[in-house]
Amino acid sequence: MELFDPERLVALLKEQLGPKTGVPEETQEAVKLAYLLSSQTDEGRSLRLAFLIAWEGVTFGLEQRFEQPITGPEAIRRLCLAADPDDACLRIARHEGSVAAVGITARPSLGMPLAGFPSDVLIESRDSGSIRVEMPRASARYERGHHYVPNGASVLSELLPSAILEAVRSHCVTPRGNTLHFGEGVQVYDTELLPAHEDEFRQAAEEATRDVIPAALVYLLEQIRRGRHGGALILCPSAIDKFRDRFVTYNALEPAGGPTRPVQGWNAPLLAYATEIAHLLLVNKGIILIPDLAEELGPKPDEIVNKMRSIRIPQLDRRFAQFARMWARLTSVDGILVFDRLLAPRLFGAFVGLPSDKSHIDEVIGKKGARHRSMAFAVSHVNNSLGLVVSQDGAITALKGTEGHVESHEVLL
Repeated sequence: MELFDPERLVALLKEQLGPKTGVPEETQEAVKLAYLLSSQTDEGRSLRLAFLIAWEGVTFGLEQRFEQPITGPEAIRRLCLAADPDDACLRIARHEGSVAAVGITARPSLGMPLAGFPSDVLIESRDSGSIRVEMPRASARYERGHHYVPNGASVLSELLPSAILEAVRSHCVTPRGNTLHFGEGVQVYDTELLPAHEDEFRQAAEEATRDVIPAALVYLLEQIRRGRHGGALILCPSAIDKFRDRFVTYNALEPAGGPTRPVQGWNAPLLAYATEIAHLLLVNKGIILIPDLAEELGPKPDEIVNKMRSIRIPQLDRRFAQFARMWARLTSVDGILVFDRLLAPRLFGAFVGLPSDKSHIDEVIGKKGARHRSMAFAVSHVNNSLGLVVSQDGAITALKGTEGHVESHEVLL
């Protein structure tokens, strides 16, 4: 057990960021305030809150500033009741020597860590004495009497099936006639620029994919954990039809392009988000493949970047969060939720028939329960698949299947 220390949380952030990226000076004071407020209650429940420290020049969607900064723990405590961390957060800035609330903005589910500036900070508390701090390339926690660095995004990045990463990356960069995927639709691209910058586009899409998918899975796992019912999901790198016979029973979802859903599936906001981030990375380098961007958002790359961060990406962020919560609810149905290569949910409530000899499975999962046993057996039969199990107590286990062998990894969020 460790006493809460805001300096320790800031030090953990600095260790991950290195010397080139600083932590805003108001972060430590804001973390200290958040911890104080987390001990307060609202109608018998722990006060929930989220603070955002961000560069002044960028908004995060649906933002409304106060006419005057609001200071003092009691005044800010009252504001927290209007900013539930599932949807909103208080924008925090330094004012006359102390931290103050300067506005209310939509809480970024993915947008802050992926599209934010290097020094943006998101601080939240959902339980008494629990503090979580996120930056674009760093994070730190204080929960259950311990300071630690969560490993969720890094573990998932290492374990993600390469076929899934390649499928999403390919979706981002593959032209459809004279158009490219952009947001939740398509846009006409510059036919001269695309061939000249094809390698840079592929590199940007690969970087976006490697950032977006782990962050999306972390958000999904958090939603499952908050449901307190536990859940299990598997990422399948091969065609779903080849995988169905592994299950004794399941419920199937019609794929996008089917007779009743000809256009978009439940993965559309996630794919749109990855595509948007890929183009954002290009615009940051001054490469604008879609001419309409300049007409819609501004003639200069920095104007386009700011409006993508302030308007377009927050909209996609909220859309993804809505769909991820729907995915999480599917895991409340007993059985496994199965995703295809483009991260569309295809089967849910899926059960496997376990063999009579389970010794090879028990060696991997030890004394863990039926969800872990079923998942270990499932991934052992699908090469390079990744299974994720959330226990009712909130513990998360990743199970990677490789040529009949199963590896188990603890995931800390």
